[in-house]
Amino acid sequence: MHSLKQLSQHLFSTQDLVLYHAASRLRAGAFNYPSLETVLSDAGVIPQIPMNWITLMTFGRTYTYDCGDFGNIEYVHTKKKPKILAKELHYDSRCRLWRASVPLVYKGYVTNQTGHGSGGSGDCS
Repeated sequence: MHSLKQLSQHLFSTQDLVLYHAASRLRAGAFNYPSLETVLSDAGVIPQIPMNWITLMTFGRTYTYDCGDFGNIEYVHTKKKPKILAKELHYDSRCRLWRASVPLVYKGYVTNQTGHGSGGSGDCS
């Protein structure tokens, strides 16, 4: 028998993964990776917990998708070279995406904070 805490953690993590899985499919042909508040919050570096919002860096254009009750997926354009990023990324099979290391994200977060909704927007449907 599962405790209420275990069930709520499972439900939260399953719902949270929906945005990651959608993000990996929305721009499957482009290189994207979770970064900024998403990674720093997951690692416990910042106290804020983005609720129903994930932020990914992309070589594509900045854009935010509104996915209704599931939340938002924000893509933020980066000019960083893949050669520089390669050693700072690891594959997260749970999210089905490459993920930035905390040191990489922290350097970028401190020097260039971005706000949600800084680019275009649309919906996931």
